[in-house]
Amino acid sequence: MCCSSSRAICARGRAPLAAGDEATFPLTFSDDSTYEFTAPIKDYSGANETYEGGDMDMDMSPTPTPSN
Repeated sequence: MCCSSSRAICARGRAPLAAGDEATFPLTFSDDSTYEFTAPIKDYSGANETYEGGDMDMDMSPTPTPSN
């Protein structure tokens, strides 16, 4: 059973991964060759942005191309 936290990752009933852990990924390709790599688990705080300052007056019109 996978964990219920939306911020944690777990697979095959293992404990959630935490920042500082390492995860090993074994890959098998269509020609049956394999490759294994290990990646560090990092904290991710993205998608929690807040924007302040009200309206931003951005001109979205195309920039004219200079003709020489």
